[in-house]
Amino acid sequence: MTVTLPNAGRPRQLRLKLAVEVQGDPAAAQPDLMSPRVYDSLVLYLRTLRDGEMDGALAMERLRGDLHRRLEMVLGAGRVRDVLITGFVVA
Repeated sequence: MTVTLPNAGRPRQLRLKLAVEVQGDPAAAQPDLMSPRVYDSLVLYLRTLRDGEMDGALAMERLRGDLHRRLEMVLGAGRVRDVLITGFVVA
């Protein structure tokens, strides 16, 4: 997904690619991770990020934790095993 970050009048773009590991029986119906509800929740959170929040050694870990919490709120507690950031570019 690509999101424009507010940056004191100089917008920047965040390009983020995720893999989400979901708990449960593989034969059971899996949640649609690109449903409008999931996408909306993630975009709403990402658009609140400020440019400076992407700096530092712990930025990726904080981002991963926040995305995990957002996905759990939408998909249900205990459904998300892990969130893996497979692509991350701020331009």
